Amino acid sequence: MNTRTWIAGLLLLPLSVLADGFDYTYVEAGFLSSEINAGPFDADGDGIGILGSYAIHEEFHLFAGYEDQSFDFGIDSSTLFLGGGINYVLDDDWDLIGRLSYVSADVDTPVGSADDDGYALMGGVRGRLTSNVELDAGLNYFDVGDSDTSLFVNGRYYLNDGLAVGGGLGLNDGDMTLSITVRAQFGHRNSRGANPD
Repeated sequence: MNTRTWIAGLLLLPLSVLADGFDYTYVEAGFLSSEINAGPFDADGDGIGILGSYAIHEEFHLFAGYEDQSFDFGIDSSTLFLGGGINYVLDDDWDLIGRLSYVSADVDTPVGSADDDGYALMGGVRGRLTSNVELDAGLNYFDVGDSDTSLFVNGRYYLNDGLAVGGGLGLNDGDMTLSITVRAQFGHRNSRGANPD
């Protein structure tokens, strides 16, 4: 059973750019709910995650995150990831985004535990639908023990320039992860577009 596919949704939570676009400097926390198809059994789980990103250049940022989730049948999973990202401006409201990260995962079960590490690659887009609404979508490839490719869609609504609430969906071979998030960011989100009211 691959218990790490659920991290796709949160790992791929939206990126931002600096003052000439979206904001890459933020802290985000969220609640995770997952359903994993494990052969003849399905395992449901929930937990929390946190992600932080820091812009080091208008086209580059560093990020780190941690997730912890408990599943049915006494299974617990935790994941740490560290990496860097790059964005390319397509137009005033859309960016092309790529990320590379190191991933370390640990799984505990009633009959033993296992840990593994590897890497993840992400490619996607981030767009501004209105002055307050943003959307991310793309693919995430994991190579941690087993290799997996996941589809993700995430969105958020900005209450003001510094605070947003959102949600996400990650899908992989019948596995599904939902997330509900709150983001605090520290740059200038909308200098390429209109500021929210």
